[in-house]
Amino acid sequence: MRKLFLKIISVLGLMRLWRYAMRKRVIILYLHGVMDQGVSSTWVPLRPQYSRKQLDQALSLLSRHYRFISIDTARQIIAGEIAAIDNSMVLTFDDGYLNNWKHAAPILRKYGVPAVFYVATGNIEKREPFWVDRLDYAIQAAVDSDKEIVVNGQTITLKADSRESLTRSFKAMRDLAKTGTRGDEEMRDEIDQLIGSLESESGSSLKDVFEGDDWAGVMAWSDVQAAANDEMISVGSHTVDHVRLGEVRDDRASSELSVSKSVIESKTGVECQHFCYPNGSYNQRTPAIARQHGYRSAVTVEAGLNKVGSDPMTLRRIHLPDTEDELQILYVASGLSDAIDGIRKALSRRRKG
Repeated sequence: MRKLFLKIISVLGLMRLWRYAMRKRVIILYLHGVMDQGVSSTWVPLRPQYSRKQLDQALSLLSRHYRFISIDTARQIIAGEIAAIDNSMVLTFDDGYLNNWKHAAPILRKYGVPAVFYVATGNIEKREPFWVDRLDYAIQAAVDSDKEIVVNGQTITLKADSRESLTRSFKAMRDLAKTGTRGDEEMRDEIDQLIGSLESESGSSLKDVFEGDDWAGVMAWSDVQAAANDEMISVGSHTVDHVRLGEVRDDRASSELSVSKSVIESKTGVECQHFCYPNGSYNQRTPAIARQHGYRSAVTVEAGLNKVGSDPMTLRRIHLPDTEDELQILYVASGLSDAIDGIRKALSRRRKG
């Protein structure tokens, strides 16, 4: 049904019409890791990552319809400092995975696509995996039959009858961990205890294979410095400890913003002007705090396009879809998918009202 729908709107020219109508908007795309099973590895995460083939295909396709620009140029357009560039698009990578530099960067150079790497400095400094990857590894090592796990006061059954079932359970578990009103530190404490328990059961940890691992490894400072001095790549901050800034005190948020910026600048010799909210989490005060520390832009995970006059500290982004279907890529990356979903929701609310 979805393929038929996409075919119809394409044949009717609705995608081209949308692209023309939105040509003065700035689209910002995001993704995380770029890796595939063609690379030798001791494990494969449950959480999917974009493959090199998919990235190559997507950039080849999107480059024919859009003009990729840097985050600096995008900020200038949105601030009204320079004229809009028709059908402009920005590509961003969250977290600072080693595979961004090792596998994605060569593809960026192939198509002349500038990008931003938002790095969490604490994981780089301490040489530690992100908790979501550590939990992924721990679950796969310890769960060989259905297992009940309590997360955020609720019980999740990790279904081990198939990899697909375990993947669904793991996603539900991640989502549940981050819901509710509890603070970020409380969530992390619970997850750390859970991971420790699972690692004790299996006798193994992602930390044992972390260095150089193409799935979960993070960049070294030498990689970050090389990226910052690459004309195609900008390096931005993603906090120190990948903290959800909307769920911590203002003093903690201020420290995460200032320290990460300072460390990046001292390690690379390049000014750090751009920021990405981990998990898209911020509150009414966070953008002002980021601005006070010298950031000139900050991106969220709120879907949509950006126009001249948009707040540069709460820029919208669209997740690059995990597919090889070209119509689906254009449908989602253009923002048309979110626009139609918004119309459907509005109509649904009106009918219920």
